[in-house]
Amino acid sequence: MVEALKYLDAISLQKEIITEGHSPLLIIANDYNAYFIKNTKGHNPATFLINEFVCHYLLKKWELNTPDISAISVDNQILDTPLSQYHRPYFYNDITFGSKRMDNVIELNNFLEVNGKRDLNRFNSPADLIKISLFDIWVENEDRKPTNPNILLKMENNKIDIIAIDNAFTFCSMNYDSLNPKFISNTYNDNLLYTSFVKEIVKYDKKQDHWAKGIKDYYYFCIDQCSKDYDEIIKNIPSSLGFNENLQESLRLFLFNDKRNQNVLTEFFSRI
Repeated sequence: MVEALKYLDAISLQKEIITEGHSPLLIIANDYNAYFIKNTKGHNPATFLINEFVCHYLLKKWELNTPDISAISVDNQILDTPLSQYHRPYFYNDITFGSKRMDNVIELNNFLEVNGKRDLNRFNSPADLIKISLFDIWVENEDRKPTNPNILLKMENNKIDIIAIDNAFTFCSMNYDSLNPKFISNTYNDNLLYTSFVKEIVKYDKKQDHWAKGIKDYYYFCIDQCSKDYDEIIKNIPSSLGFNENLQESLRLFLFNDKRNQNVLTEFFSRI
C-alpha cells in the first residue's frame, strides 16, 4: 500500500534555513503543522523535487524512517521577508516539496562517537544506518556522506530512532533519461559506510550468524516491493513537476535493472 500524497497550502512564512544547497523555507501550512519546503528553482522537469518525492516513498518501502511529506502551494503574498537568491517569486508558481518538521531531534554529526555495544543499545535499530548506506548506493545519493550525513536522531520510548532526510541529490543528480544502469557512481567517501559510527555497527552486526544472507534477502525483498508499487508511487508525484511517462520509464529501467542491482550489492559488500 502506498499512502496518498497530501496537498496543502502555506499560510505563513517563519524563516529561511540558510544552507549550501536549497536553503529551504520553514512555513506553517493549513493543517497547522510546520514544514521545510523546497521550490522548483523554475525548472521543469523539477528533477531535484521529483527525487525528494520518489525517494520518500522508496524509503518507506525499505521500512526506513523518514519525515512525513506534503505537496505545498505557496502564495507569493506570504513571501514578504527578504530572502536569498534561492527564492525568487516565480520559483513558487508551481508546487513545492514539504517535509514535516520533527521536534526534539538532533543531527547525526552532533552525536558523539559510538564506543561499544552499550552505546549501540541506545538505538531502536542501529542497523538502519547500514540499510540506509545500501539504499544510498542503490539510488546514487551524492549528498548523504560523512561530512553531511542528512540523518536525524530522535528519542522515542527511551530509544533513539534514525531518520533519513534530504534526498534531492540522488540518481547522480542527472536527468532520468541520462541514467546508465551499467555504472555505479556512489563513491566510498560519499557514503555513510565510511564513518567510524557505521563501521562500529557493522563490526557488531557481522558477528551474527547469516548476517550477509540477511542483508541480501532484505535488499532483494525491498527492491521487489518497490517494483510492485512503482506505478502507485509515481501516481503520487505532482504531474506539474514534469515527471512524464518517458522519464518515469527511464527511472524504472534504472532502479529495477537486475544486473545493476547485483552490482550494487557486490559494491556494498566490498566496502565492509
